[in-house]
Amino acid sequence: MESPRDTGPAPGSPELIERIETATFHATRHFPRYDENEVDGFLHKLVAELTAGGQLTLAELRDARFTRIRKGSGYSMQEVDAFLARLWKYRG
Repeated sequence: MESPRDTGPAPGSPELIERIETATFHATRHFPRYDENEVDGFLHKLVAELTAGGQLTLAELRDARFTRIRKGSGYSMQEVDAFLARLWKYRG
């Protein structure tokens, strides 16, 4: 688990890419939750960009939008939003 003093991985580093690739979120049937496929697709896109030498930008993290679902299982909005906030902290 990350501590408040954890500076995190370097921007574009293999460690950052691994953190994104291995990110997990609790699936829940309670509102509010995000569509799992959309979140996974967004994270796969970030990994592809970083692997190609790109950097995380505030716009792509800030503007990430996922469908809030009401039926079926989805990812905890709180967990996904917190993960994206940590990614911004590590962007460099």
